[in-house]
Amino acid sequence: MQTLYWFIPLISAGIGWFTNYLAIRMIFYPRQPIRWRGLSFQGLIPKRQRELAESIGNIVQRELVFPQDIANSMRTPESQQQLRQNLEKKIDHFLQTKVLRIAALYSTLNGLEILQKMKRAIITEVVAMLPDVTERVIAQIEESIDFKQIVVDRIEQFDMEKLETLILQIARRELQAIELLGGVLGFLIGVVQVVLLVFL
Repeated sequence: MQTLYWFIPLISAGIGWFTNYLAIRMIFYPRQPIRWRGLSFQGLIPKRQRELAESIGNIVQRELVFPQDIANSMRTPESQQQLRQNLEKKIDHFLQTKVLRIAALYSTLNGLEILQKMKRAIITEVVAMLPDVTERVIAQIEESIDFKQIVVDRIEQFDMEKLETLILQIARRELQAIELLGGVLGFLIGVVQVVLLVFL
């Protein structure tokens, strides 16, 4: 009889651990709905993937990504300078590869001098246009890019196996702690049962 008393807490601990383990697995499984006698069973995340995507999309749009922030970052002097440098490289490459053939018809000195003048003239014109072009790009971003829908589409297309792996990597310790807690609580419940059996 005393041996049975020892088994009760252990069995309760096993049941508590397995219950939490199964509950965690049911977050992801079954991936596809299983129907039985009018009832449908499916993992929480696969079943509500659309709602999850919508919720995350709303949070991203409302709390994390603001078109105005992107616009402001494009207006900074650093961004404008970086854009100018990139344009200069593109223009220089174009002149060197395309126009240099024409410049080669002149003497080397005159050809290079003309090339440099063309480069400076083009860069001056392009740089003068940068603020207007930047504002047009910003307006286009604000009007046409739906950050929420981008997030929703990405999450809906996300492979469920990869999503499971990602979540388990992020929350592995917490999920293992939940499983262990189930075992501990089950053990304590078993101890209480033994105490009640012995003293009542």
